[in-house]
Amino acid sequence: MATKSQVIASVNGYLTEVIEIDNHRASMLDLINQLYPTAVTDTHLTQTYTTKAGTVFNYTISLVKHGNAVHISGIVTNTSGLSVTGQDVFDFKDTEYQPITGTSQSFKDATNTVDFILRANNFGFSSVFPPLSTYFFEYKFYIAKD
Repeated sequence: MATKSQVIASVNGYLTEVIEIDNHRASMLDLINQLYPTAVTDTHLTQTYTTKAGTVFNYTISLVKHGNAVHISGIVTNTSGLSVTGQDVFDFKDTEYQPITGTSQSFKDATNTVDFILRANNFGFSSVFPPLSTYFFEYKFYIAKD
């Protein structure tokens, strides 16, 4: 998935070349891939789109981006034997999936136990996270930077 400016640059790049059927096809395929994206997965181990914050939380997230609309879901695990209150789990390092400035979205996990919070630069929680526990959050929507 690309940003708006990357899609425009791709189309313009094909148009500045001699217009041939192969260039037109490639340009259209770029646009189709933007409309029908593949979900990407990131974890505390791969850290492709995020950077792990702290040492006691593991996570796996799925991101699906349509234009600048992103759906995120995932699981977060407290690997510590202690309850933890209010901490960031990961920071966004890939600006393509980073929420727009001013984002501050709170929501509960699937069991209404943990209060997660999605902000412009990071993802965490604001409540008590029980020890040695895993919580799932369902697809949440946010707007990414263009």
